[in-house]
Amino acid sequence: CGIASIRRLLQYGSLPANEHMTRGVLACKFEQTNAGQDEAVEMAIADVLNLLLQIGARQMDPRTIHEALHTVFVTRSTFVNSPALVYHLEDVLVDMVGACQQTPQATRVVLEFLVHQLLNIPLAHMLSGSSIDSMMDESTREAQAANDATRVLCLRLVRMTLEPWQSTSLLPIAEDFNKLDEMVPLIQDDLCLSLLMTGQAIWHFGNTNHANGGNAAHLVSPAVLTEICATFTFLWNCPSLRKHLMGPMEVLWTGFYTRALALLRRRREAVNASAYHANLVFDAELEIILESLADLL
Repeated sequence: CGIASIRRLLQYGSLPANEHMTRGVLACKFEQTNAGQDEAVEMAIADVLNLLLQIGARQMDPRTIHEALHTVFVTRSTFVNSPALVYHLEDVLVDMVGACQQTPQATRVVLEFLVHQLLNIPLAHMLSGSSIDSMMDESTREAQAANDATRVLCLRLVRMTLEPWQSTSLLPIAEDFNKLDEMVPLIQDDLCLSLLMTGQAIWHFGNTNHANGGNAAHLVSPAVLTEICATFTFLWNCPSLRKHLMGPMEVLWTGFYTRALALLRRRREAVNASAYHANLVFDAELEIILESLADLL
């Protein structure tokens, strides 16, 4: 396979990891014939793009980096792919994000890309007054599970992208990354908005369902809730970011933690099996949130 040959030549230093080479790999097309062979080609393309970023991200145009990330991300999000390919592409994305920490320009591209994904991943249709299993068909549940997995991945990559600002010793070029102010509006507005929107989705039905001990459909999974709380904690415990986020964090405290505690005080005893199950789920969600709150305090 030509892609495999390019990868070997890149590893041996016989080919330059430059803009033109990356554009050539991104333009690669192939005819889909066999599912297994197609996935092997997709995996090879992702591996080459990863290697190109590992070697030459510092010299690449930010638009090319964005396109490389988008290509791997879209392939990973395709429903027909096997779990093995999805897991491999997630590992590739982790490596690509790590490679992009070489320069502040590449880091900004990654953060913008991830935040855009978080803002545009759809929530499931809100259902109330009936069991989620009876109201959602199999395809809807699969789509919701896939969207939740994508949110989990994006949130983890966001924290990875912002890790250099936890400690200046992690910064490859400290003087360049002192220009954090250029990325502050993105974190203040879009990132915090995506966290608040997704985090509040679990309480959308709280006033009419959890408080009354009834059933409710879940718009986000406990895994997503865990990642949201972990990202809140990360932002608050990062001194170089926290000083810029006092206003957004106040909104997050009020709209997320305070609201969760208010609903906890209104929780009623279960009167039937459905209410008992709803309370169990609600208690599990509150445990995640309260653990996060303890970490913040």
